[in-house]
Amino acid sequence: MGPQYLDHYGEINFKNGTTGDTGTLKLIEGSSDASFQLKGFVKDKQETQYCIIQSKWNSEISITVTE
Repeated sequence: MGPQYLDHYGEINFKNGTTGDTGTLKLIEGSSDASFQLKGFVKDKQETQYCIIQSKWNSEISITVTE
């Protein structure tokens, strides 16, 4: 198998239509310092952040509940 890479980077915004919760997931452009990284957060409809998303997309995604 050849090297792993992701052609897309930037922000993805999402919204839960039922609860009104929103979030952002940022795919970080690859470099020697930031290979495979992603980070983001989730906020409730009152704009209180309650989850942090971070990891490397080629291994696993970690979601930490901060509330």
